[in-house]
Amino acid sequence: MNPQVNYRVLALACLIISIGQLSMGLVFPSLPWIAKDFDITLDQAQLLVSVYLFGFGPSQFIYGPVSDSLGRKRVLLFGLFIALAGLISITLFHDSFEALVLGRLLQGIGTGCCAVLARATIRDSHSGDHLAKALGYIAMAASVTPLFAPVIGGFINHHFGC
Repeated sequence: MNPQVNYRVLALACLIISIGQLSMGLVFPSLPWIAKDFDITLDQAQLLVSVYLFGFGPSQFIYGPVSDSLGRKRVLLFGLFIALAGLISITLFHDSFEALVLGRLLQGIGTGCCAVLARATIRDSHSGDHLAKALGYIAMAASVTPLFAPVIGGFINHHFGC
């Protein structure tokens, strides 16, 4: 344990925890266009948010214990690989709403590792008052990212969407 705050580890943990938050929030502004493109209702398009959270939440119960036994880096890379597989399935089968739903589920399952492993990494590398300070920064990153994610998603949709 380091006697001071390791800002390099802290910055990496803030980036990791932001991945899961960004993945969820980027899609919000695009839901009306997704509904229009797939000729579905807005309620059906909102399934993309629900199915993401359905994968994101429960997967955290798996990533924590597995990362304790196999190591943080290996589990983080595996989770990000699952999220990337979800993104690839979305892009490859972009004409199918069902493939979009499946891709969002995979993204949720994959990015569930980010919420767990960012905090675990901080707990591994800090102690005492420095742990409380570092976890405060993690909490700020987790709180601020959902504010910016829809803005970034709207910008992407406006400039690169249809």
